[in-house]
Amino acid sequence: MVSCGRHFFIQPNGTVDLDKGERFAYVDVAFASALRQHDPKQRHVHTYDIGCKYGIKFQERVTRSLLGPQVEADAISRGSLPSDVLIAPSDFPPDFSIKVPSWHVLGHIMSCVLANNLRYTPLVGRAAGEGVETIWSVMNAHQYATREMTHGHRRDALTDIFNDYNWKKLCGEGPSRLNVLLALKKAEDDEVLPSMDERPSLDWQDSRRSGALFLSNAMEIEDLQYQLRTRDVDEYVAEGTIGADKRRTQHLRSLDALRRRCEEHISALSVVCPGLPSTTIAWSQDPTLQELYLPSHFLQSQRSLYGLNELTEKEASLRMGSAHDHLNALKNALGLRTLLVQAKKTHVRGQTQNTRSESSIKRAAQVVKRHKYCYQRNWKAMTKLGVKFEDGSPAAGLHELHESDVRNLKEYIKGKAYGNSAEELPWIWKSVGKVAAPGASPTEVQQAIENWEQEVLRLTWVHARAARDRWWEEHVLLYEELRQICATFEHHAVLWRTKQPPPGLSLPVRNGFRAYVLKKEAIYIILTKEANAKFKALKEATTSTSNTPLNNVMGRSGSENMGSEMINNTVAMEVEEAY
Repeated sequence: MVSCGRHFFIQPNGTVDLDKGERFAYVDVAFASALRQHDPKQRHVHTYDIGCKYGIKFQERVTRSLLGPQVEADAISRGSLPSDVLIAPSDFPPDFSIKVPSWHVLGHIMSCVLANNLRYTPLVGRAAGEGVETIWSVMNAHQYATREMTHGHRRDALTDIFNDYNWKKLCGEGPSRLNVLLALKKAEDDEVLPSMDERPSLDWQDSRRSGALFLSNAMEIEDLQYQLRTRDVDEYVAEGTIGADKRRTQHLRSLDALRRRCEEHISALSVVCPGLPSTTIAWSQDPTLQELYLPSHFLQSQRSLYGLNELTEKEASLRMGSAHDHLNALKNALGLRTLLVQAKKTHVRGQTQNTRSESSIKRAAQVVKRHKYCYQRNWKAMTKLGVKFEDGSPAAGLHELHESDVRNLKEYIKGKAYGNSAEELPWIWKSVGKVAAPGASPTEVQQAIENWEQEVLRLTWVHARAARDRWWEEHVLLYEELRQICATFEHHAVLWRTKQPPPGLSLPVRNGFRAYVLKKEAIYIILTKEANAKFKALKEATTSTSNTPLNNVMGRSGSENMGSEMINNTVAMEVEEAY
């Protein structure tokens, strides 16, 4: 199925039957059929779960004949195309790209994430590319009714269902665009706490063969336990604060989600660790304190007795990788915290800006504290598992992390500690990143520090700029979409008003035709009035405050032309399969 990437309308000729499972050939037909409905001069941005692989040679597949170059040349000489050519080469959009939806791309390798993430794609706003997934929640209700139909009856029924879905979407576009815009406006001044998404249940029947999956899930639970255990609920849900009830409810839901994950983990122990006696398992009323009974929880003699030697090796490997990851993240977080402090001292003035800057610094400090704890937790687990930290081993360079080690390099240089023989460069800057080798000169250390901080600053700047651009584009696109919705309804009302019956009809048929035309015109007039009212309400709502992205969009000269150009010159579509 192919749908619009921003409004989720099912595209004409954009659905096909998968007779023999998921194959590129079926997707090519649906993709090309929908592609032919749009101007090839427009910019085309499409998403597909495996777009990184599917997009390879896509143009060649839909514009070339499989019957051979001679058959293709003969057909073109006759002024036609071979029967298996889906799009004429001259009609294929020159500006065409296929990306991966925002949720699916997180499961791809890093190089794919960087190349195909919509968050780094210009002029798409905050589109996630996952809207086609929401269509199945509506279509799945019809699966049993259409399953028993004949081929023709099924096609007709699905066509009616798709048309009804698109019509309901059309009627609700005005309110939905307005609601999103007003929510964005509200979010400009509100700080929203990140929620802990509930993870889907895992099938532990295969975990005996893949203990790494079980251990990885357990380490995620450990991280969630720490986040919820250290979250200062009383501070951000104090009486009288805006959204206190909502945030308190969100925290309780996070605890329930963590409790369910702990229960799934304990239940899976009998499958993954069949030799572990049930009498050793104790339940805790507080899910943030629930022991997970990984191999690092037991002594060496107990691991051998319970048959956990294989899991012990896997946990040691995972702990080493996690320790390296958290150590790198800790150094990045230290650099970011220092940059925020320096920016506050240099640029921030006024109470409002100081408050926001303090909040950013506090969040950065919390990230430092979290990565410090996670590294230390992994290091303690490795020592219990008997991991060797000598030179040449995978864990070489890792040490126990003390509070004195968690220092930014700026602090180290500022105090001229390098020239003091009693104080050494913190070991975290000598490992993993190889910032400065032992015995390096002060100049080399200073240069290494500057290189590291420049890298932290560069990465932070890239992500911040991409986020800023996507949010700005989303404001522009939403405002222009709402304006065009009003114009579209008005245009359809005029079309129905001027529609004339064909000649040769009898008087009763002409009267019926006229009645139907007036009915359709009245529907679009009502939709036009509602959309204009929503648009007026948006303008009134955004005049109460100033200097916000949305107000800048509405008040900026030429912003309507900019939004119109972005929409009219860009086509976004999504592809998804169902069985």
